[in-house]
Amino acid sequence: MEDVKSGKALTAAYSELYPFTTTVLPPQTYTFAITASITSGDSVSTTFTWTLNDPCTESGFFTLKSPEQAFTDDYSGMTQTWMPALSFENTKAICEPRIGYRCRSNVSATDPFTKVLCTNQKVKQGLDLTADYDTDLLPIGSSALPPQEYTFKVRARLRDRDGNNVYDLFADFTWTLSDPCLAAAQTLTAPASQTNIVDDYTGVEKTFVLTEFITAPRAVCSDRVTYQCVQVKSGGVPFTSPVLCDGTEDLLAGGLKLTADYNIAGPPFPSATLPAQVYRFIIEATAPDGVTKVRDKFNYRLRDPCRNQSLLATAQDDDIEDKYTGVEKVYTLNEFESSNPLCANRVTYACTGVTTNIMTVGSYDYLCNYAMKKE
Repeated sequence: MEDVKSGKALTAAYSELYPFTTTVLPPQTYTFAITASITSGDSVSTTFTWTLNDPCTESGFFTLKSPEQAFTDDYSGMTQTWMPALSFENTKAICEPRIGYRCRSNVSATDPFTKVLCTNQKVKQGLDLTADYDTDLLPIGSSALPPQEYTFKVRARLRDRDGNNVYDLFADFTWTLSDPCLAAAQTLTAPASQTNIVDDYTGVEKTFVLTEFITAPRAVCSDRVTYQCVQVKSGGVPFTSPVLCDGTEDLLAGGLKLTADYNIAGPPFPSATLPAQVYRFIIEATAPDGVTKVRDKFNYRLRDPCRNQSLLATAQDDDIEDKYTGVEKVYTLNEFESSNPLCANRVTYACTGVTTNIMTVGSYDYLCNYAMKKE
């Protein structure tokens, strides 16, 4: 028997209670019997009790925090992590290992969504929240995670050694996703320049290659900018006939195509269907918000292919001789050669003078007034 004349030291460490699988001293009342005896004489017995209480069954140390935790993101692709300490207050650190946290699967939002955010899984180590622009927001209209507020519910439970709930709390927190392309700080600007088109009525189809406008600070929003050809001007005046663009062209896909064929749109000069001049196309870009609009331009320059042509005189047929027969003689011209065959029918010819093989007095230039026929 232990001699307790000097007292009985009683110590119970929390490690002797938890983990429950290795409990040494369960929480209960222990009764000690003390016997006092005199050698070869009487003995007297008494008892005292030692009651051990589970410190984690006390009330008031585990509570909800206020206000609710709120996260925000604009599909940045960055991970935010909800942690239990953000929503729950525990003033007894030794009890934390016994608290279980689970994310309830019924995340609520106004609009339907398809991405699984939680599955009643344990979230003691935190719950990661990530929204990616390409996979969660796009395509617009069928987003896996539409821009809206999502409300999560986390259940926290602490049980005693018998499995009874001591604490059973529910905390909500929100995650608000916003479309970055609709942010007030988002801007839309025209590029430094567009690519101009120059053509000499070649008849070859020319495609306008759009230089896309710039969105900032989120460059990814440029994919949602729409473009339209809204007007064509020449000399500062609207050019409407023929119609060179009607606003339905898919500019991003190279849908604006221009063709000037000399044999169709060129002659007769100078009143061609498409005169040789500069046509200014006005391009309008609309930001994803559907309200912000920015304009840019490119030039379509049509040049007369005959403007710098060169001519080469061709050999002419035998000269005309006559013995004053009174019969009309016709000089048939062999046309000069043009460096651009298209321009041959725009070469004009004139008789500019008459000389003789002998010295005579007076001028015979009047002979040029006779009609000149071309073959």
